[in-house]
Amino acid sequence: MRHLLQFAAQILTVCLLSNAAAAQVAAPALTVGSPAAPETMIDGVAAVVNDAVITRSEVAEAARGSQFFAALSAQNPPPIVTLTPDELHASLQHLIDQTLLDNNVPISAEAAVQSEVARQLVALHARVGGDAAWQRHLQAAGLTEAAIERLVRHQVTLVAGLDQSFRNQVQIRDQAIAHYYQATLVPSLQAGHEPVPPLPEVRDRILAILSEQRLDELERQLLRDLRASAHIEVKEP
Repeated sequence: MRHLLQFAAQILTVCLLSNAAAAQVAAPALTVGSPAAPETMIDGVAAVVNDAVITRSEVAEAARGSQFFAALSAQNPPPIVTLTPDELHASLQHLIDQTLLDNNVPISAEAAVQSEVARQLVALHARVGGDAAWQRHLQAAGLTEAAIERLVRHQVTLVAGLDQSFRNQVQIRDQAIAHYYQATLVPSLQAGHEPVPPLPEVRDRILAILSEQRLDELERQLLRDLRASAHIEVKEP
């Protein structure tokens, strides 16, 4: 999950948070207009998580954000005219997980968060090819610059908090690094006809990969525990 800090695009493609199966319910349908002229929508409650409310507009924004980040490599991204029930459902589950985690991870220093958010936004602008392309992507998704910054900020804050919570619990042994090198990295490089570097040269890379995997396991377990004890009520449209 923490590799999402390298690309804000990956942050919003929901790999950050696991889709825990404890609340597999249909997301409420939303009426949304075209990206160029979104319909005016009276907001409503999509879900209540303990005492926190998730609104329908937040679900729609998150769904559009996911598509925005997924389409960053496209020169001419297709406009998002409608959001499917599956897209809305996935975004609602994602927001439920976020809401649960928001109240159970440390709050990071604002200066560090702001610096990372700024870095992410600069990297995103560069990735799409400049301001003109950036505006095309925003228009296609029906989102504003402020919405993208809000989505990125939330994810950066959450990832930093999770990292603070779990980093000290991650210990990777040398045997695990050697096993990953022999069983995973070497066969993968050989299959691609790429040179195989000696283990000392890639040790830090493997350590980072295994640390991320362990952090993801800890996060998924936390989410399972939080969902099991939470009151989650999904509202009908």
